[in-house]
Amino acid sequence: MAAMASSKRSSVSSLSSEFIWKEINIPKQLNKQVLRTLLKTISDKDVKSSDFLEDVEPVISSLIVFLWSETTRPLERHLAITILQKLAPHPSISEVVSTATVNQLIEVLPVLIAQTEDLEDYKRWLDKLIGYINTKEVSLQDQRRIQTFLTCAISMHPKLFHIEDIKTILQQAPCWLKEAAIVSARKTASSLKKSALPSAVTELDGVPSSEFFTVLSYAHYNTIDQLLNIQTFSMLRTWLLSVCRDHQGAVIEKHSCPHLGEVLSVEISGSIKDYCIRIVDQSDRNPQDPENVDIQKACLVEAVSLLDILCQADSSLVLSVVPTIRRIYDRLYAQGTTLVNLGNVSVLCSVVQFFLHHSSAIIHKLDDVYVFLFRDLLPHICKDSFTACEMVFLIENNLSQLCYQTSILEKFFPNILKILAWSPSLFQCHFIQILPAFLSQQTCIEVFHTLLDLPCLTVALILNFLSDYKGEHIEAQIAKYSMTSKDIDLYADPSFQPMFQFFLRTTSGVGDTFNRIGDFHDALCRNTTHPQVLYCAEAVIPLLSCFFDTFLQFADTSLVASLLPVLIERTLILYPVEGYIEKVQRMMSENVIKLISLHPDVLVHLQEEIGEFYSHIKNFSYSSEFFISLVWTIGEYVSQTYSGLCKPEIITTYYEGLEYVPYELVGSHELSVSHFS
Repeated sequence: MAAMASSKRSSVSSLSSEFIWKEINIPKQLNKQVLRTLLKTISDKDVKSSDFLEDVEPVISSLIVFLWSETTRPLERHLAITILQKLAPHPSISEVVSTATVNQLIEVLPVLIAQTEDLEDYKRWLDKLIGYINTKEVSLQDQRRIQTFLTCAISMHPKLFHIEDIKTILQQAPCWLKEAAIVSARKTASSLKKSALPSAVTELDGVPSSEFFTVLSYAHYNTIDQLLNIQTFSMLRTWLLSVCRDHQGAVIEKHSCPHLGEVLSVEISGSIKDYCIRIVDQSDRNPQDPENVDIQKACLVEAVSLLDILCQADSSLVLSVVPTIRRIYDRLYAQGTTLVNLGNVSVLCSVVQFFLHHSSAIIHKLDDVYVFLFRDLLPHICKDSFTACEMVFLIENNLSQLCYQTSILEKFFPNILKILAWSPSLFQCHFIQILPAFLSQQTCIEVFHTLLDLPCLTVALILNFLSDYKGEHIEAQIAKYSMTSKDIDLYADPSFQPMFQFFLRTTSGVGDTFNRIGDFHDALCRNTTHPQVLYCAEAVIPLLSCFFDTFLQFADTSLVASLLPVLIERTLILYPVEGYIEKVQRMMSENVIKLISLHPDVLVHLQEEIGEFYSHIKNFSYSSEFFISLVWTIGEYVSQTYSGLCKPEIITTYYEGLEYVPYELVGSHELSVSHFS
């Protein structure tokens, strides 16, 4: 029975397939049911096989002609487009469309997005559409459809567009942005009385609008030109940034892009500026619907970004735009740390981005802006992944400027690293790019200590977060973050408060570490298996590798002489996460050899510190790999061949000290063959 049923289904499927390919050849045979069957048949087949591609050619022709028919219904049109998109790219599509009029081309635009097999054909379609979009014959609805297609096309194939193409497209921008209707559309002609008049457009707070329509204006039902207005605003940045590409299509720095000014005439630039400033003004209003607050923030970010681009294209606009940007910042600053949510942080990051791009043209210093974001807000931002992403992207996108033109990263790196300590898995790769910018003559030792103790910072951040909860809420949060009441008590202990505060410091320069760091590790030992701590410990290893790579590249002998005692000290004092101590000590062992091979003079400068380390045999049991590596470098590089400072008495002192090491190791039973295997 099962075999018969299977055979029957196979027969039906075969007949269905044969019906689809052999019988459907003329548009009048296509209807909703046939299209659904056809879509299912295609979904079940390998549409890229050669046999299938040959069989499907007549069906493609029928579907395209069907789309061009005025009697085709919306649902049928949608099904036909979906089928063609699954079949694309296919030579038959290009062949049929090659003779199409512009109006016919517009009907198949969703299909052409996927038809990227022949870029020569694609370029011809683009030229035809670009030439048509500014003619009087094109309707507003067709302008919307063409604009959508061109925006998708430039995102996928930027090299197909020339500067003149973009200039042509943007010629209509002033009209699209500032000439939309200021009344709502009627819902339907049949649903309204003949005497009913369309209602006026209002602001989001319900006040009748007295200025031109924008994306933040409210209409009960949007007219086509209002929809075109909204769409234009959302696509402007894509078009402007597309100008800033090299000959291979890669995005280059906007401030070094000479073509921005070419595509922005005074009229276009003025229209975009007026629109964006109106968005800023509208963002001051309190929406009647709370859900519109997020829309306000998103539009404000877009407006600030567009103003930023305009000012990079024409620096003479900066002085007239800065007061508007400063007004946005002042409004955010007035909210203090209560503004920490994704919308507000996104706006603030876009404002800071503007200030970073145009700081040289702004008269007053911007220190207050940077302090507010990087010192005051960042401890709150780091505990939300979305807002933390905004912060990390801001730093990454401006890394060179922040590193070489400001001291922000050096000054606030303890705060910035809180992002990594809270979400190590999410941001590890980003911080490998950012970390070198933290390093300087003044900060490298403090950065090294901070990296080693980053898992402790994770614990401190969690306990600091939990300390904000009181009463019945605290128990639920303690369980959620896998902590205990003892941890909360430890955080509140006056004897440990200074240590926690050091870890939670917001700026550098307070100190590299503190004397009781080992006691602090012991106090937090029950948190070594916490999931966030384990992830953080894993993230530290590649960051330490990045630290040493950068340090070895730029450090001089005096800086190496400052770091080496820290290596000797910290190889014995590490937070006891499982596997963490071994990995860190192995990395220290590898890099102490590299450091001394590049700067052998440090063996002379630090003779006392090094001798103190290897003279205590217990250090071998704590960190055998590091101990052996350090002793090896003494034997290899304590020589006048490598250092002119290495006098005979120094060599004698080293070798006399080392002569006792093997005897003491054997005598204390610390030596094991496995250490040298």
